[in-house]
Amino acid sequence: MVYNRCHGQRKRFDDLPANLQQHLQENECIGVHSLMHSRKKAAPKDSPWLKDIDPDDCSFGRHMLLQVHAGNGCGNLYITNHMHHLDYRTPRSCDFNPSAWQPFKRVPEPQSSELIEGLLAYAT
Repeated sequence: MVYNRCHGQRKRFDDLPANLQQHLQENECIGVHSLMHSRKKAAPKDSPWLKDIDPDDCSFGRHMLLQVHAGNGCGNLYITNHMHHLDYRTPRSCDFNPSAWQPFKRVPEPQSSELIEGLLAYAT
């Protein structure tokens, strides 16, 4: 029996294509999660309870997209279906002014959505 020290992970970071690994490491993307976005994504488009909800007006949770396990050094992707968008950990321009509501600069669209959807497809 071969023991894989990253055996508990559904998909390993190491299994991603090299160019995507490099992109995730260099850009230090933060996954921005929204419960309301998740509900809207799963609900019928004409839901009377959610039709007036804008996820951008609700609070977000933020987690590093690429996380490294401190004990064994294995990379792990924190990718969820309720991820609303991606932020850059480090600003890409000096004109960005962080705020309490938007502490990090957003990854522009459609790049953010395409990366999220691609990683979701990979993980499922």
